[in-house]
Amino acid sequence: MAQIVGYQQGKEQKVPLTQVALIVIVGFSLIGFMLVSDQKWQEHMVSLVCAVLVILVLVYFAFNRKNPNWWKRYFKKADHARHLQGEKKIVEALSKLGDDYTILCGFTLELIHVSFLVLSPKGIFVIGKATLPGAIRVEQETLMAGDESLAKCTGNLWRVSHLVNLLIKKGYSTEIMPKPILVPTHSDSLQEALFDGISIVKPEGLALLVETLATEEIRPDLIHGFTAYLYQRYFK
Repeated sequence: MAQIVGYQQGKEQKVPLTQVALIVIVGFSLIGFMLVSDQKWQEHMVSLVCAVLVILVLVYFAFNRKNPNWWKRYFKKADHARHLQGEKKIVEALSKLGDDYTILCGFTLELIHVSFLVLSPKGIFVIGKATLPGAIRVEQETLMAGDESLAKCTGNLWRVSHLVNLLIKKGYSTEIMPKPILVPTHSDSLQEALFDGISIVKPEGLALLVETLATEEIRPDLIHGFTAYLYQRYFK
């Protein structure tokens, strides 16, 4: 059974309180300094408002980098429910892989959110999910789920893949390009199995697809070292 890291069923990934506290402390220190250092603080109201807005933007950025779907929990509950259901389907599918597979779930790699990163001596896979209902199809060279574009999702898959390859090249002087996979968790039908080099598969076929594509021979010390590096940096 594959080792699953970072997944907590039904729970949101939280932004560390230390990060939020640091942003708040710095922000309010800035405002306090402005108020104390100038007796005519009313004349600088625009600057104060701008400072508060910057603080709010930084807090939003921190939350969004950690979990891009956090706001749906409060404003789009149906989408949030599909998000959690989709994660569960993918984790259940990936857990069927063998003991030599490690799955890192829901972390931010150099400012890019990674839904699932599968690592094994047989290959590395970047897996994203599409929770929108509707048939998966291509329209005007854009992958669609019903009437909604999946361009952001497919672009992110390739960005993560290239970043992982860059990190491995920098640390181990070798190139290993991960294979991107998109999993539509709520689609009623798939009209495409491959788009722009990205494999597309429903959750029930995910484990078999990973095993089929797992044809590389990566040095065990390399994959174990890279997995340990990611775990220590993003999950400890």
